[in-house]
Amino acid sequence: MADSISTYVPVQIVSEPNRRDHWSVKRKRAKGQRDTARWAMKEIESVRPRLPVHVKLTRIGLRLMDDDNLAASLKAVRDGIADEYMTDDSPGAPITWEYAQIARKDYGVLVQIERREDHGQN
Repeated sequence: MADSISTYVPVQIVSEPNRRDHWSVKRKRAKGQRDTARWAMKEIESVRPRLPVHVKLTRIGLRLMDDDNLAASLKAVRDGIADEYMTDDSPGAPITWEYAQIARKDYGVLVQIERREDHGQN
């Protein structure tokens, strides 16, 4: 078991609050992101840190988003990670979250997971 590890989730994260897509299109996109995040977590299952952990999600995309759109747009990825840890992502859960972003000419989410000694909030 590692104290920290990184993995890459190959999904394009769009500004969900600013999209006016039909609900079925949004649902399909969210399911794809969540499933891809779960797959990426399964790939590192044998070496990922045990709970409690701190997870930093870094969105990679062409343009930067404001911070509230960033958090909302990463919701499905966050849920997929929590699914694989078999916990929820509510306040007080054994996972704390941090968001960042990088503007460059490709897409994805870099997931950095670090073991925490405490079980409380940051």
